[in-house]
Amino acid sequence: MGKFDPIRDVQDLTGKVAIVTGATSGIGYTTTQQLLRKGATVYLAARNEEKAKSCIERLKAEGLGPGNGKPVFHRLSLDDPRDAKASAEGFLKREERLDILVNNAATFLTPYKLGKLGCENDTVVNQISPFVFSNVLLPLMKKTALHPSADVRIVIVASDTYKFIKDINLTSKEDLNVSYEGERFESMKRYARTKLLNILWQRELSRRLKLSTEDGGSNIIVISLYPGGVYTEGVQETFPGIFSGIFKKLVAVFIRFAAMTPTEGAYNSTFAAASLKVRQEKEKYNGAYLVPGQKIAKLSGPALNEQLAKDLWELQERILEDEGI
Repeated sequence: MGKFDPIRDVQDLTGKVAIVTGATSGIGYTTTQQLLRKGATVYLAARNEEKAKSCIERLKAEGLGPGNGKPVFHRLSLDDPRDAKASAEGFLKREERLDILVNNAATFLTPYKLGKLGCENDTVVNQISPFVFSNVLLPLMKKTALHPSADVRIVIVASDTYKFIKDINLTSKEDLNVSYEGERFESMKRYARTKLLNILWQRELSRRLKLSTEDGGSNIIVISLYPGGVYTEGVQETFPGIFSGIFKKLVAVFIRFAAMTPTEGAYNSTFAAASLKVRQEKEKYNGAYLVPGQKIAKLSGPALNEQLAKDLWELQERILEDEGI
């Protein structure tokens, strides 16, 4: 097939509905752009309406054809799972189908603090709120998956940084609040931990859906992925900051020239969300973890632990139930 080409290799998405979280910048923006150009209605799920509407104007200016899809703003804040739940419930009132959900939004290298639910904030934004948002939308996706010729997919953008985490327990709320205080690259380790949680979530979601044969769940493809090192706005602003002195400047220069562009970085997300090859080889890609080049990679360490994946799901459910969410 050769190198992935979204124009050639992404199916016609006319009539399909997609949500991309974190769609106003970086690979979220370019993933949105590729889906639009194949004719999808794409909801830009974002917190800042003004920024989202500015992005929509930019998308239109850069051209939506030949597919001529429709970009739509949808408010979503991941800081509080209650807001994520309300956002998903609001979407259910707007649409009667959902074919593609790309969980792309994430915080990156932020200071340690406890957020909503008494859980570490990166974990709330990167994992718990997307878990809530997706679960509320899941019945609609299952319903969509029952349509003739349906192709319903859930994409979770993770990271190879998950490999930094060698040991993890997931039986109590405290297990989600590890700070790594005093360790080197503590903010990177907290981010990596959330990306490990993303992969464990994807594995358990995929397992559950494969068993859901009566309501369309087994028709849904679930993929997690690592987009690669991408020169996004977030990386520009935060990544060099974990270094100091001359190293900070050297790293800033290095990532500028070594990292992929957001367009290249979005190839994995676009491939997972809408490539013809994924549907044609569903058994191969469903539950897979993709790395750059649209290659399926073998997971390692705690990411392989099926019991951890179940523990994470059950822990989140307990926490949310205790909070009445």
